[in-house]
Amino acid sequence: MLLNNFYTVLRSAIQDQERTVFITIHPDHPVFEGHFPGQPVVPGVCMVQIVKELLEQQEGKNLFLRESSQMKFLQLLTPSEKDELGVTIQMQPQDNDESLLRIAASIRRQDVLIFKMQGIFSESVSSV
Repeated sequence: MLLNNFYTVLRSAIQDQERTVFITIHPDHPVFEGHFPGQPVVPGVCMVQIVKELLEQQEGKNLFLRESSQMKFLQLLTPSEKDELGVTIQMQPQDNDESLLRIAASIRRQDVLIFKMQGIFSESVSSV
């Protein structure tokens, strides 16, 4: 889990089937020692994990990314506690299986689109 270690939630807003969560990323996190020394960049997998964790909070269950029909990293995301990022998750209707969550998500810094994805999540089965 990255929440409160890699990033902090500042506030959120919900409107219909869309939730926007405003976060900051902690630039002193150890991941940036290797990604990349002297020029920290948020790894793409961390952006996907942030979306997953925020969706899990919203839905109240552990989720698994089953499929991603689109995943685009449009700008480098450098960490800064001064920057407020908006993570927007839109729920989309799923025609044939209500156990699946179809989403469209994006991360923005002000008006600049940094990352966007479309995917299908399902409840994960925990192993003992």
